[in-house]
Amino acid sequence: MKYNHRRLGKARRDAGLDLRAAAKLAGLLPRHLRLLEAGVSVPRSDTLARIATAYQKAVDFFFVESAAA
Repeated sequence: MKYNHRRLGKARRDAGLDLRAAAKLAGLLPRHLRLLEAGVSVPRSDTLARIATAYQKAVDFFFVESAAA
């Protein structure tokens, strides 16, 4: 499975959260969350777990099956 940064923004929008509210729920700075959503940085596992909790998603929602196996 491969991490997919595009799913961060999708999950946030699905949860009905703007960037600032989502960042606050996850304990992040809005700037940091914006960089994660843009794919500029990759979240650590503990950060991804906090985001998943804030968005009420399972951590594996942020991963996709890799085409090359």
